[in-house]
Amino acid sequence: MGDPHYRTFDGHYYNFMGNCTYTMTKNCHVDKDHPAFEVQAKNVEDRANSQVTSVGMVTVKVYGVNIDIVSSEFGLVRINFQLWNLPISLENGKVKLSQSGFSVVMETDFGLMVQYDWLKYLVVTMPGSLAGKVCGMCGNFNGKQDDELTIPSGSLASNVVALGKSWRVSDKGGDAYCRDECTGQCENCESSLVKHLEGEIFCTFLTDIMNEPFKNCHTTIDPKILHENCLYDLCRGEIMKTYLCDTLQVYTDACQRAGIEVYNWRGIAHCPKPECPENSHYEFCGSACPATCEDPNAPSKCKASCVEACTCDEGHLRSGNKCVPKSQCGCQYKGHYVEAGTSFWGDENCTKRCNCSSTGERVESQVASCPLGQQCQVVDGIRGCYPTTFSTCMVSGDPHYHTFDGQRYNFQGTCVYQMASVCSNDSTLEHFSVAIQNDGRDKKVGSITKLVEVKVNGELVNLPVKLNKLHIYKGGWFAVIETDFGVKVSYDWNSVATVTVPSTYANAMCGMCGNYNHNPNNDMQMKDGRQAATAEELGQSWRLTKIPGCVNGCKEPCPDCSITQRDQYMTNKYCGLISDPTGPFRDCHSKVDPMGFVQDCLYDVCLYQGNRNMQCNTLTAYTAACQEKGAMVYSWRSDKFCGMDV
Repeated sequence: MGDPHYRTFDGHYYNFMGNCTYTMTKNCHVDKDHPAFEVQAKNVEDRANSQVTSVGMVTVKVYGVNIDIVSSEFGLVRINFQLWNLPISLENGKVKLSQSGFSVVMETDFGLMVQYDWLKYLVVTMPGSLAGKVCGMCGNFNGKQDDELTIPSGSLASNVVALGKSWRVSDKGGDAYCRDECTGQCENCESSLVKHLEGEIFCTFLTDIMNEPFKNCHTTIDPKILHENCLYDLCRGEIMKTYLCDTLQVYTDACQRAGIEVYNWRGIAHCPKPECPENSHYEFCGSACPATCEDPNAPSKCKASCVEACTCDEGHLRSGNKCVPKSQCGCQYKGHYVEAGTSFWGDENCTKRCNCSSTGERVESQVASCPLGQQCQVVDGIRGCYPTTFSTCMVSGDPHYHTFDGQRYNFQGTCVYQMASVCSNDSTLEHFSVAIQNDGRDKKVGSITKLVEVKVNGELVNLPVKLNKLHIYKGGWFAVIETDFGVKVSYDWNSVATVTVPSTYANAMCGMCGNYNHNPNNDMQMKDGRQAATAEELGQSWRLTKIPGCVNGCKEPCPDCSITQRDQYMTNKYCGLISDPTGPFRDCHSKVDPMGFVQDCLYDVCLYQGNRNMQCNTLTAYTAACQEKGAMVYSWRSDKFCGMDV
């Protein structure tokens, strides 16, 4: 749990900060009495502090079923890449999943139990019959603590980082930029006396709070371990108030599930009660088996100890994440609960669409297929119909525009312009717009992208920024915003911005990036529908805001190069590196034509007479274009050439 702290099956404690996907435990001695299974955990960085990691997704593979539980999907689980409500019964009852308190609990017929709170707390409980048969980050369950760092080969790792590397899941998507060790400014409490003292005071306060409400649990959870974990986490940058309440909630859950009485500590610690959905209320000691539409009498049959929970009010039953009257309950479908009025795929090929009736009386199905231009596939862990093709508009360097349909032009305006926007009334399309502000690098020539502004359904976000409502991450040199409807916007904090849209947006776009109608000859379309004669006229049409001092092009004739200068700039020191047949981009030339980027590079370098490392912007842009097409790009940066400070 936490930052994260590990306690193995045999009671060994250690801390590990890797943010990849790791095998927590699996059966390493499969036989007819002990089926194959594996539990994986994907650790993720905290959005506000990259030095803090926590469990972001748990994957369980058992009996041929793939179960994913994602931190942002409270009350839901993914079964074979489809999102379902709880409770669920699989393989004729061999695998059962249910919500208990604020956690999901998965149990198998052979005694494996996995509990995850959709936040950071993961518990794997192993039956005695599997003692000595398991392996992974949680150890081998052989009653010994001196061999807990065993790697897949059977030898002992020299440290926990080596242990993590050995148990990393190599085929997990989204882990391209993950790391097993701490990088950058890894803080050490001993190096900061002030922070160390703050941590001591706070962590002592935390353990003092536990003395009375948790006094009966000290034999189960050692307060000394809690104090050490607290110091470690605060040193890593955890926020004190959030950490206090989250930690006490986790330890409350552990004590209560062990059958130990815990007294309500929220008033003493000044921690608010958890927010509960409509028609429900918070209970400090509620039933671990809530009354659901599937089993209204579950609490009366429950043998588990009480837990903190949101309990449905009298006359209501849990239906997915809601509490509803019995008359509004949904349907049962092959062991899955389906809310009334919702639809889902009935097969893995998207050829059968099922719907639970609004009255919850029956599930109806019909033959279905993906629309033209889409195909059934798994994207970001969810199966569905997704576009088969995408198109990207790129703005790079001093700015060069490469539209969705492949038209190229240069435009040096320094105001705010509409880069791309949805200009269709099609109600099936999510509306978004992307604006860019260019910054004049000097008073006479050129400009470069300074700010990227994205609006999704009217909600504004500037790049680079961190925002909870959209999927935002750092991919290599780029800040990336991805939407759940297939649009991706990226910006390298310097001069390269891209907008990628799926084929469903064909003929629906407008702005400086063109209309995406597969015809590059009419990409100079202005807001009034006419074709612009020049890039300056196009920019004037799509200007959104006029900033004091901004212009729609070079204030004076843009500088050009002599033949001698162009020959010099075509060397590998400048632009020639892009098209060099033996250079770092050699594997990309067949996938992305380098000559357009070479011309962009020459334009920029000439504009600034070989100064300011302008070639680095185009090299970055070509790298992004190549990698988007899946081409291998070999290392071309160095401390002296286009390094981090350029």
